[in-house]
Amino acid sequence: MQPTAVLAGLTTNLLPSAQDCLQTAREASCHQALVLAESLQRKAARAERNSCQSMTLGLQADVLMVQLKNGRGDNAFDTLRDVQRHCQGL
Repeated sequence: MQPTAVLAGLTTNLLPSAQDCLQTAREASCHQALVLAESLQRKAARAERNSCQSMTLGLQADVLMVQLKNGRGDNAFDTLRDVQRHCQGL
């Protein structure tokens, strides 16, 4: 189980990490984005927030593709915006 402080700031912390990962492919940012996205995805599943969960899974795939040096370009930033919109308040 994740500490409450981490869960409370998931989207707040996830968005900058994911954006940095997508822009720079910096390993530390990508790793942090994956860890936070996984926590958010699980939280969304428990809350039955299916659109948030789906968007977060998509973001995880985008981050993994960046780590594999095969980024998805602007589509990844669209997914990031969708996570922000669909996961508000979670």
